[in-house]
Amino acid sequence: MKKASLWDVGATLLVGLIAALAVARGAPAPLPRPRATTHLVNNLVHADFVGEWVMLWEGEDCPTILGKDGSYTCRWRGGDYVGWWRFEHGQFEVTEAALVNPLVPPDPDQFWTWQVRFERERGLLDRRHLRGPARLHSSAIQFELKRKK
Repeated sequence: MKKASLWDVGATLLVGLIAALAVARGAPAPLPRPRATTHLVNNLVHADFVGEWVMLWEGEDCPTILGKDGSYTCRWRGGDYVGWWRFEHGQFEVTEAALVNPLVPPDPDQFWTWQVRFERERGLLDRRHLRGPARLHSSAIQFELKRKK
């Protein structure tokens, strides 16, 4: 019987290892499909609101920026408004005042607060387009918040 050379043993082991790896690996798993409705959620969080939006007050556009730090600016009917916002316990709340002079902040007694509880559609909220009645004092106005494209 002929003695196996080191080369023969090494080559046989390498071929066996490659075959074992090929069988063990199999075909790669398919990548998960991206959800087609990632904009629909059960609950909203602070981060969902941060960025540029268009608010609709009585059908009129109002370009708006909601800062990560809670700052708020918007332009409505030619006037600028500043203040702060928050989202807690399912309610979006803004405290704002008209900015008459950009070099002088509004006095504390010039601010007012309004709130919105967003309406669900089929039990979900659309993070790109939120709607609901905005409540200021005893009145309610139809309100929309659309993510700026």
